[in-house]
Amino acid sequence: GINAEYGVPPKIPPGTTRETEVLMMSLMYKNNLLNSFLHDYDKSKFPSPLCACGAEKQTAMHLLTNCAMVGSVLTDQLTQLLLDNSANHHVELRDDPVCIINCFRDPNFTSLCREVVELDCLNLRKRVTLPSRS
Repeated sequence: GINAEYGVPPKIPPGTTRETEVLMMSLMYKNNLLNSFLHDYDKSKFPSPLCACGAEKQTAMHLLTNCAMVGSVLTDQLTQLLLDNSANHHVELRDDPVCIINCFRDPNFTSLCREVVELDCLNLRKRVTLPSRS
């Protein structure tokens, strides 16, 4: 299974732009370009942690499994892959980067993630300049 493939790098689909690859890779880290992290980092610069859909904080797990703007066709497929590749198939999916990292070794998962981060309706940040913390 996928969990046994530690050390296998993520399989980024051929033809993926560097910008899209950065967004895809940021899904695997808590420190990312999504509203939830940025809001926690600097509430004055990023006043809302919410997703563009308005339903929940914008986190990787929200985008991949619950975001109405992504749509149920993609989120249902991603949720199933996350559950199938989790160490415990009965665990509730939460914002755990390890679960997402394990799935990134699956080319189907990475292709679906690419579709998500390329959705214009989400208006995902492609870069951000954070002030240094004193």
